[in-house]
Amino acid sequence: MTNSSADEGVPVPVEPVKTQRAELALLAILSAMTIWVVWPYAAAVFWAVVLAILLDGPWQWIQRNIKAPRAVQAILAILGVLLLVLIPLMGIVAMLPSQLQVLTDNLPELRDKFVSGLSQLQHSLPAYLADEVNKVIAANSNGSGGLMQIGSILSRMASWLSSVAVSTISVFVMGMMALYVLFYFFIDGRRMFGVMRSYLPFNQGLTDLLAMRIIEIVKSTVGGVFIIAAAQGVVCGAILALLGVGPVLVFAVLTTLASLIPAIGSGLVWVPVAIYLISQGEVAKGVILLLSGIFIISMVDNLLRPRLVGRGTRIPDFLILLTTLGGLDLMGAVGIVIGPMIAGLCLSMWQAVRANDAGGIVPDAAA
Repeated sequence: MTNSSADEGVPVPVEPVKTQRAELALLAILSAMTIWVVWPYAAAVFWAVVLAILLDGPWQWIQRNIKAPRAVQAILAILGVLLLVLIPLMGIVAMLPSQLQVLTDNLPELRDKFVSGLSQLQHSLPAYLADEVNKVIAANSNGSGGLMQIGSILSRMASWLSSVAVSTISVFVMGMMALYVLFYFFIDGRRMFGVMRSYLPFNQGLTDLLAMRIIEIVKSTVGGVFIIAAAQGVVCGAILALLGVGPVLVFAVLTTLASLIPAIGSGLVWVPVAIYLISQGEVAKGVILLLSGIFIISMVDNLLRPRLVGRGTRIPDFLILLTTLGGLDLMGAVGIVIGPMIAGLCLSMWQAVRANDAGGIVPDAAA
């Protein structure tokens, strides 16, 4: 006869280390499965987080000045976002494909007019400039010039925007999902952040530093860069409308998109348009557009960027350029924010590690 505990039906105690490992493994599996399930709506959650950060100021104002239950306050904030942002944006997306398609269909005729205008213009140019104009004429005549490449880009954009307009229901559902998540962020966001912070394996100073860097970068990239790009698009569209150059909506949207690209900007749109106008004998309009681009459209960026962006990102300009373009290429529109955010968090972590190695403390998040 044995005295084994197992024979007597007494449970064998499990080692604490094995129990902890099993719990962590189960937690990792369940967390991965949760992320997998909600991944189709990851973009909606991301933009809800971005909107919650950007609208924290207005949300605090609503809480102070409108005496109502928090759910009612959150609904009022959501209605404001819906009326001021989403509905106008969806209207623009719905109107844009038809105008862009008209421009794309007329590109062969525009190219012929451009080449003809250059041929007439070269007679009044010095010899060395005339030779360069001949090269441009030859390139665009055989279909390999810049205008044909622009036409190909515009055709792809027209196809993409048309698909977006056709899938308006999907876009609407995704937008409503983002607003639904935003509603709960308004109501319970600070408590959620507190719970998440308590589970992170970092000291409180580092956690607050990283959270503050995320807020700074989101406000700088979205609240600053997007507003500046939209302002440049509106100003460029207004100038083109006054000059009678169209389609205005297409050029305004293209200017907005180009303005999101650091170090290149809106000149990708108004410079080619001005050159085309000059080649067609509309020298006054072309010169006015060039001067307006230099002294008005570009100055919008110079005036607004220090106020809206400032040094909030605290990231070198070349790194902002690389991470913005890389994020855009890898992740689409969300990459414009996520790219610089990753770079900012990386630099902050290096700063924290250096402070710890030097025997110091993690920098204060408010510094």
